[in-house]
Amino acid sequence: MNRYARAHAGQGNGADDRVTLVRYQRYVQERLMHGDSLEIEGYEEDAQLLSLALATLALSDSVALQLAAAKHPHTPAAALAHLANAADEELRIAVASNPSSPPHTLTDLAQHDNLVTALAGNPALPVLLLVRFACHWNQEVRRRAAFNPAAPEMVRRGVAEPVLPPDAYVG
Repeated sequence: MNRYARAHAGQGNGADDRVTLVRYQRYVQERLMHGDSLEIEGYEEDAQLLSLALATLALSDSVALQLAAAKHPHTPAAALAHLANAADEELRIAVASNPSSPPHTLTDLAQHDNLVTALAGNPALPVLLLVRFACHWNQEVRRRAAFNPAAPEMVRRGVAEPVLPPDAYVG
């Protein structure tokens, strides 16, 4: 049990555990709303409890809480996949930038032109998308792909040739 839960725990029955979880979720919510990064203290229980609290916040009705969860590296992949379908563009950008986002979610987000800049810098991005972004017409997307720590050497060295923007083709 983490330090917060130990400090607020009852006798250890199921009802006390639920109360502790609700209190911890409020604690996480308050700290996230004040810009705290919520670093894990090295205990496995801390990571599990924090992931559960972040998943709950991702399902809340508050866009601010959803955004805080979307930006946090310990938010579970399933919660990030849920947030990727949100109507709010800022939420989808946060999911696209989060290195904990699952590859299939990042691949789905790559279909949206307004998210490729955020995606190109994500170290969890599949290599095929990194190569595709290395040839993108937008220079910022190419730059982010080249500086992505997961980029293959040909992308980092800028070997890929950029393509023209879609409006440059006259048909």
